[in-house]
Amino acid sequence: MSMMVRRCFLSLAVMAIGLVSVADRAKAADELDLYMVMTMAGVTAGSIKLSIDDQESETVSKLAMKSQGLFKFLTGYESQAIARSTGSTEGASPMPIRYESTYETNSGERRVEIAYDPETGAIDALGNWKEGKPRTTRVPAALQATTVDPLTAMVRFRHWIRDLRRDGGLQNIGVSEPAPKMLGLEVFDGRRRYRLEIGLLERVQVDHAGSRVPALRFRVDLETLAGFSKNDMLANWSSEDGHRWIEVIVTDDDDPVPISMATVGGSLKTTIYLRKICNGEDKCIKVDG
Repeated sequence: MSMMVRRCFLSLAVMAIGLVSVADRAKAADELDLYMVMTMAGVTAGSIKLSIDDQESETVSKLAMKSQGLFKFLTGYESQAIARSTGSTEGASPMPIRYESTYETNSGERRVEIAYDPETGAIDALGNWKEGKPRTTRVPAALQATTVDPLTAMVRFRHWIRDLRRDGGLQNIGVSEPAPKMLGLEVFDGRRRYRLEIGLLERVQVDHAGSRVPALRFRVDLETLAGFSKNDMLANWSSEDGHRWIEVIVTDDDDPVPISMATVGGSLKTTIYLRKICNGEDKCIKVDG
């Protein structure tokens, strides 16, 4: 049981890194911190802190995750990731510069480092370690090409939302046959290679911060390509009916933030929801869920 839950939590961490998005709120503060809670089958499983420092020349993204309660006992999961990508030049797709991640579980520690050519996005150096010993990735070099790290994928998602709003690409949502609005992201985290297909579904009204607010609802389909073990939950991501996907909801305003993410279809429903926003306040601290 503990092995299954640990693999499940690790897999969901991959999704959380790859899918949580936030728009350009750095205009109001040097750094934006978002505190989120993860639940599995209705039980609190962990906490997440996402930080975005969006400067003109460079964006620094950080993600920290910890298991809680029973899941902490079963998995001991704790992770940190940091990525640097090129800055917020209008019309330019952010390019990865460097990505580092470390996670610990009851079974040990893993670490990944990736260095990129900031002009081309090509991987210049890749390092994998388990318990301090070098490891070789199972992802072929051909599949590593033209990819971005999970946090840079998040930054690109953010820019895509910004472009849709600026260019009026959201105006036709809700008509009988809207033009498709899709974003594809090719992601390599140093160990696993997967593809995210993000589709904008509709405008909705959701409860957020004590009131009903307009929001954007996205469908995210995940395709595993390489580096996954046969016991990895993501390796068997598609459900029998082929309808398993991830729902992501962000606020529909000039500074959108993620409100929730939830798996749709399959067993062990998992949700991630926004708990608190800190926008540069020195004493703004996490409130446990």
